Amino acid sequence: MFTIYRPSDSEAAHKIYPSCLSRVGFGYALWHPEPHSTGEPQIGDVGYVREGAFVRLFNVNISASQHQVTSWTPKFEITSPLPLKVFQTDKRHAPIGPGRFPSRGVEEVEIHGELTGGVPSGGSATLSASYGCKEIHGALLVLKSHAFAESLYDNRELETYIVREHGNWHAYARDYVGHRVEPKDIVLVSGWVKAPADWATAAFSNSNVMRQLSIGEQFAQFVGLSLSRLRTRAYSGPPMERRGARYPNTAGPGEPPNQCIFVKRYKIKKRAGIVRVILAGSGHDNLRTGDRDDRADSGPRLLNVATPTEEGGLFSKAQVTEMDPLDILLEYILEVSEAQSAIARDEDLESILGGDVCPIDLSTYLRWRQPPVSVDDAYGRISLQNLLYRDHERLLNPRITASDLVRWPHITMKGSADVRSGTVELPMDGKKGKLELSNFVFLQFSNNAGNAGPRRCLAISLDGSLMAAESWTSQHIVIWRTSDGLMVDSLPLQGPTSRVTAICFSPDARLAFGTPDNILSVCDVIPGASRARFEGHKSHITTVTFSPRDDRLASCSSDGEVILWDLSSGSPSYRFVGQPPMSQLVFDPQGLQLAAVFRSQVVVFRIRAQISKQATIPFTATQIRATASFSPSGDRIALAYGASAGIYTTSTAPRALGVGENGKTTTFAVFSPDGRAIASISGEGGAKRAMVKDTSTGDVKLKIPCVGDVVEFSPDGRFVAVPYGRTIVVHSAQSGERIALLKDMSDQDVTDLRFLSDSRRLLFVGATGPIGIVNVADTLRVR
Repeated sequence: MFTIYRPSDSEAAHKIYPSCLSRVGFGYALWHPEPHSTGEPQIGDVGYVREGAFVRLFNVNISASQHQVTSWTPKFEITSPLPLKVFQTDKRHAPIGPGRFPSRGVEEVEIHGELTGGVPSGGSATLSASYGCKEIHGALLVLKSHAFAESLYDNRELETYIVREHGNWHAYARDYVGHRVEPKDIVLVSGWVKAPADWATAAFSNSNVMRQLSIGEQFAQFVGLSLSRLRTRAYSGPPMERRGARYPNTAGPGEPPNQCIFVKRYKIKKRAGIVRVILAGSGHDNLRTGDRDDRADSGPRLLNVATPTEEGGLFSKAQVTEMDPLDILLEYILEVSEAQSAIARDEDLESILGGDVCPIDLSTYLRWRQPPVSVDDAYGRISLQNLLYRDHERLLNPRITASDLVRWPHITMKGSADVRSGTVELPMDGKKGKLELSNFVFLQFSNNAGNAGPRRCLAISLDGSLMAAESWTSQHIVIWRTSDGLMVDSLPLQGPTSRVTAICFSPDARLAFGTPDNILSVCDVIPGASRARFEGHKSHITTVTFSPRDDRLASCSSDGEVILWDLSSGSPSYRFVGQPPMSQLVFDPQGLQLAAVFRSQVVVFRIRAQISKQATIPFTATQIRATASFSPSGDRIALAYGASAGIYTTSTAPRALGVGENGKTTTFAVFSPDGRAIASISGEGGAKRAMVKDTSTGDVKLKIPCVGDVVEFSPDGRFVAVPYGRTIVVHSAQSGERIALLKDMSDQDVTDLRFLSDSRRLLFVGATGPIGIVNVADTLRVR
């Protein structure tokens, strides 16, 4: 199914496409999603992939007569059928919404385009028609309709059955059907992701010739764009694309989701030769406690294994060979255990990654991460329970490495986050009762982090790796690493007040903060770095924000004066005075517009060579602190300020759609990452609800009871989270199902929520602190 790429086969789309898209995290991507002549892939199928299509040999669930295969003679005879309980499936997830799913290195080529008929339902004005690839290989999947998923629950009895029968399955394919397949190619389908025929795919193979890959008119029709000329070009090889038969027409209600865009597999590998030396894989019963000195380590250790670094290493673009990640995982299991056979499934890899993007050098990553392996009945598998214990143990006993000291000379265990234990309640599909995970751990940062409740006094770096907040006790700005809670630096505050009134990170991780003495400071987050002072405000600074383009800095003071700063000279480049108090300053995602939210109006500025006021949206002043959120394309802005909250266009400012629940006070609103949905908080007191609406039709997609004034989408658009007092509720943004209830995360009501850039870790803040970070991916691992 996968090969190591050589020049002779580097342009085979059915090989490039699945190996690159496997890193998206939904399983094995089929280059030919259409049903094969042997039928549509079903759970329980035994078969193999041939040139991007799944070939069904037979289905082991003999009770599902409609899923049996009749293409081959003789039919495979199942002498020992599995009990029906093995085939219990989880049908709750709708993990993929309409949109684009590129592999690493694939990016849009900037184009000029204008809407020809408005944004269609389910479409996005930001989806362009041309793409390029900066990597050796790349892949792209675009969906116009929702995709639906189904998968088997983890079952030991099924795994034992697969290991026992796998040899017979391969013998049947080779000797009776006559197909030339290797044992490693025979898999059992444990799950799938299917969609209607509204899809398009592309594979990229770079060459030495400058070419622009354009997938043609179907993409322009898909987004309703009239494309003019290209502004940039990208390296790309010969065009390799496919599309569904009905694409680009929207699938109707009766259109069957029978196109299997991803398939999830059980795969095994048997040992050939001498048992290899165990390098890792100790269980949770052998985990270390207390000091993390390597000399006290009683378990087996890896030697001379590279550690992933932010500068490259495991994630280097120079890696050009690709293999099936599942094959790499099977090799790892055999290497670190004495098992005679290894069994793994695509979900195991997702559990190991915990929501992170699959690294290019997965083999080295596994040896660095050392996921634990258990051996039962002579076959080895990844131990999910031990994996969770191992990750929790890493939080309990963080390490400071030599590379850490090079980058952060002041990094210290002192002042680092505590590891707290919480309880997570998971829904039980089709069953009464509930499943609770105790000893679920999360990071809790010191309560000395003062002023953490208001968003203006807590900063997260763009990549989610760093967090900064003022310390109550030490008159410093404390900077932590979010992965393990270690304090990497502490910046002393200068001046007579030694307080922070606003703080933010720039896209390149510089830190800007305001103080009550009307001074705005900007410094690199490097020990000993110089600090620039920006003077110009007449009263204390209340809000500060960087442009996503990293070329503008905006701040506002308590008297309502907004200043845009020239970062090179440190002098103001534009001033505007509005009606105080100011509640928010926010740039659009492109950094070309700035919205200033005042007591009774929102002013939208156009940020070009010349800065100008673009639109003014007045509203009736209330006691509610108004908030604003730009759509991803920047052409709309959502305002929450009371009973008349809505979505407005940024050019002419007409109201396009109501936000929140009709007739009720709306206190917060935010666009989803793709702009197709808007989430808001409406109601008063204990009768508040979070509501998710479709931005094209206004249809309500989801309602969630809440106690709080914030709702957050994950950056990948998969999750939506709301506070319910001291508890946090996480739902699927697509299907609406509840993912988990994170109970009693804080001693006080949760007032702030923010997903980090990995879309799995969720930061939360109590009314007066402390700050916490919980990994939602841990709940997904055990579902």
